[in-house]
Formats: sequence, C-alpha cells, structure tokens
Amino acid sequence: MLTANFAKMLASPEMPQRMVARRRNPATIGREPMVDVETPDLPQAPSSVGAAAGHASDGDRPPRIALWHFRYSHFNEKVRWALDHKGLEHTRHALVPGFHVPRMLRMTGQPLTPVVDIDGDVVCDSTAIIAQLDERVPAHPLYPADLTQRQRALALEEWFDEECGSDVRRLFYNAYMKSWRACAFMSTAGKSRATCLSFFLLAPVLYPVIHLNMGLGRARVARAEERLVTFFDKVAAELGPSGYLVGDSFSVADLTAAALLSPIVRPAELADALVDDPPAALLALRDTVSSHPSFAWVETMYARHRHQPKSASARSIVRHESFK
Repeated sequence: MLTANFAKMLASPEMPQRMVARRRNPATIGREPMVDVETPDLPQAPSSVGAAAGHASDGDRPPRIALWHFRYSHFNEKVRWALDHKGLEHTRHALVPGFHVPRMLRMTGQPLTPVVDIDGDVVCDSTAIIAQLDERVPAHPLYPADLTQRQRALALEEWFDEECGSDVRRLFYNAYMKSWRACAFMSTAGKSRATCLSFFLLAPVLYPVIHLNMGLGRARVARAEERLVTFFDKVAAELGPSGYLVGDSFSVADLTAAALLSPIVRPAELADALVDDPPAALLALRDTVSSHPSFAWVETMYARHRHQPKSASARSIVRHESFK
C-alpha cells in the first residue's frame, strides 16, 4: 500500500511539465531550508534594454534566483547551464529523488524538477525557465534575434526534449539501477550518510517507483539503446558550417542538445555532476558512440561554452545550500 500511494504522488516523468508562477516574498528567496528526510506563444527575442548591464530591464538590481534541482539530471543541467551562461547569481538547492516530492508539491502543485524562483515567481520546466531567463535578462541571449532562426532553435529544443531526453534518462537510470547501492550513492551525493542510508533502506518503496516512472521495462530500454545513435545523427544532420545548430552562434538549440547528451558523453566540464566511478553499463553505452562526430561536438560545446568563472568573485556566484 505504501508503494502504491507513493507512486501516485510521483507523476510519470514522461508527462509534460507546466509552468507555474506563484508570488512569494522576494526577501525570502534562496533562504528557505531545503526539504530533506533529516530535517505557448513563441517567445520573443530579448530586447537590448539592460543588456549591457546584464540585468533585468526593470531596474539595476539583478533578479534574485533560487534553483531546486537534481545534480545528475540532464534536464536540470539545461537550466544550470543557462544560468551560468548568463552569469546570474543564484542559490542551488540539490534535492534527493523521491524525498523531493513534498517540497515540489507545496511549491508548484507537481513533483517535477527543475524549478526556479525568480523574484518570487516560481517557474517549472526547463524550457519555460530558459524562456523566462532570456526575457528578463537580455544579456548573453540564448534565443536568436532573427525570427526564422528563433523558430528553428525552439523546434530543435523541443525535438531533443521530447525525442532524446526521456531515452537518455532511461538509459542512465537503467545503468544505475543494476546496483541499488550505486543508485543510492548517485542520488544522494553531497548529502549526509544518514540520507544515503535512508535512501538505500527505502529500496522496497523507491525501486519499483523509479522503475515504473523511468519506464525501465526491457522493451523500452532496448528501444532506447537502439535509438541512442540517432540522437547523435540528428546533431550531425542539423549542424551548419559555423559548427552550431542554428546560425553562427551558440543558442538554446546547442545548449539543449549538448546538455541532454551529456550523461552519455560525460564531458570534463560536467565534473561536479558526475560520479567518479560510473556503472560499467553506462561506460559501455558511451563506447558505442564515442567515435561519432557529434560526440566530439558535445565535448566542444562544453569546452567552449560551459567553462566555469575564472575569478574568485565569479566562482562564488553560485551559493550551494548544504544540509549535512
């Protein structure tokens, strides 16, 4: 009964996310304790107003931003990358899969991540979040200014979200679920030993829920394995002479494709979100596509556009909430 009830709380990750905006007190953003068991219309290109300062257009103060995320989720990586690309100061709350559900339901009425709070507006879904960031902070735009190019970039973002995202996630979790111990360490990285132990001991509840929600049946996993190379083929087919998917510069299309393929490619710039000793099954999948030209392209996008801030003040731009 416990498993059945818990499963009802976790909506399937295949369901589309929705944007949720809810007003909250801006003074509290990024200062609330995180939950832990221990305690549309076509988006418009951003205007040039405020671009030089890198701030939102309604004043000189940059927005207060808090992000709730899973460290190892590629959809969450989309948002982390967008925030870092724009140089936005923000607080990150790393959640534990399963344990995160009550917090997300209270905040948004749904259990999915990523979720951001931007000056009191709560927004969920990586695509909706990036749209909000590009609208509010015009600096370092991810949407092309040209309408035709913007439409193509958004179409490619949607294709990789819908076609690639779920299958890569399925392959990632299938590799880790072969060892519940490895899954527990991955899911609770950075948390206390008590949190990791709690996750491990809750296997009778969490294992069937994760297995169901990720669609880890043999047929679906086998299909995902067969389709993996087609996602790299899609990148190769869409690349222009510039080396980017749309136009002559980095856009949301490049960010999305590279981020959603990152669990397979494991680029060096993703080190903070990688486990030192990944499952053999995941490395075996990596080997099947490592010689593909688009594998190197993902590495190039990360090396060129996912670099960490160099100065000490810039490195402190992300404040990680830590509850041991």
